[in-house]
Amino acid sequence: MHPSSVSPLIYRRLSGAAPFVLLLAAASVGLAQPPAGPPPGKTLDQIQEDIWALEFLNRLSFTQEQLKQLVPAVAAFRKQREGLQTSAQATRLRAALWEVRLLLLQGEDTPAVWEKVEALSSQMEATEKAQEDLTQRTAKQVVGMLSAKQRDVIALAETPEERVRQVVADLQEKVTAAAEEWRDWRTDTAAELAGLAGEIVDMDEKSAKFVETRIGALLQEAKAKGATYVRDSAPKIVGQMLDLVVPKEHRTSPEERDERLQEWTRNLLQEETVFGLLKERLALGAK
Repeated sequence: MHPSSVSPLIYRRLSGAAPFVLLLAAASVGLAQPPAGPPPGKTLDQIQEDIWALEFLNRLSFTQEQLKQLVPAVAAFRKQREGLQTSAQATRLRAALWEVRLLLLQGEDTPAVWEKVEALSSQMEATEKAQEDLTQRTAKQVVGMLSAKQRDVIALAETPEERVRQVVADLQEKVTAAAEEWRDWRTDTAAELAGLAGEIVDMDEKSAKFVETRIGALLQEAKAKGATYVRDSAPKIVGQMLDLVVPKEHRTSPEERDERLQEWTRNLLQEETVFGLLKERLALGAK
């Protein structure tokens, strides 16, 4: 699987293995330096997951000021969650549930066992609600720390809309390319996007060729107007491309965007990989 297709998890659940985290205190005596080699116990899979997550995080371009807010907020959430999980009430509940587990392990399946389970259900619900309330509050706080552009990147990751936007971003560089390079890129890109359109809406060969021709003409028109036009008119060009490739009824809805954003935020709160990398980045003083 190619890194660009992986949400960091970010849009999938990562292994949760803790990455090597540089001490933030090192910043007081100068910026921390990354280790020369992988720490003991760091597996190949974990290093690859770090790489996939970092590729996506680099697209988000967190500033140091954002990290100074984000990392402590997530750390505070984890501390509060740990407090809920180790409270006296939670400890008693764990002990009671363990007793039920042992009874079932030993083959006990009597009404008395299930009465005990039923008696514990309200305590379980209360504990789960407290953790969910904490998660929702912190998730909302974290989303508020993201810029509109960052929220957009997260919400559209791995969608056709994202690919169209990437093409327009590439266009800003390709308009100054040599003739042969430009011709090859325009031809390949038009064919790719026409193929993508065909996957989204079933179309015959004639319709697909029309879309390919229109995209090629749109790219050529943008090149003729120059790099300044492409830069200043990027949103307009994206809109024109989307009309050809992704019909409005097939675009990511506001509800889907919010769901994707919430999923990413919850993964940040609950998984170690991405959070650990953000802590390292803060310690390194990276922009």
